Amino acid sequence: MATLTYKKASEELQKIVSDIEDGKVSIDNLYAKLERAKELIEICQSKLKQTDGEVKKLLAKK
Repeated sequence: MATLTYKKASEELQKIVSDIEDGKVSIDNLYAKLERAKELIEICQSKLKQTDGEVKKLLAKK
């Protein structure tokens, strides 16, 4: 899970959303797709939070 880059996690999330919107996900698979989307959102949020902290540290050094 944590080995995904932000870009790959974001792309996979976009694909899941697109598939759901286009009706490509069956009711039987919907729950699994939503669980995966939740994991991907958590990965993206974590990476954004980490990057935000690093940027703030960098800016504080000025």
